[in-house]
Amino acid sequence: MMDAQTFRFDDRPADLVTGLSQTPARETPPPLFELPSVIFAAMAVAYLLFIAAMLFSFGSGAGMPLLLGIVGFYLLMYLGTPAVLAHLGLHRRATPFRGIDTPGGRMSPGAVLGQVLVVPACVAGFGFAIGVIVALL
Repeated sequence: MMDAQTFRFDDRPADLVTGLSQTPARETPPPLFELPSVIFAAMAVAYLLFIAAMLFSFGSGAGMPLLLGIVGFYLLMYLGTPAVLAHLGLHRRATPFRGIDTPGGRMSPGAVLGQVLVVPACVAGFGFAIGVIVALL
């Protein structure tokens, strides 16, 4: 059985304690949003293409105002939230986009662009595919 005098909490290796206090502070604050605004603009264009394809496909349908309202509200929230947060007084110096750090390593700007825009591009492609199907029927 251990008594209070055998183990003390301050019996830690000195290099561990001093190593924590010697970590350098970050010189510049991290960016608010690591993605450039061009990517957000490309996402908006992809979703607007989807809305345009739905308009051309089902423009006279009775449920079209509801569909456009839902998609428009989603688009406004999805892209508007980062825009509002970026303008809340947390402005930081703009730096060139060099990719982002992920748990798997650093991603190049092209890889980031491809990964982020794959879903919006698929949504736009889905809208056009539905338009082609409707035109063929």
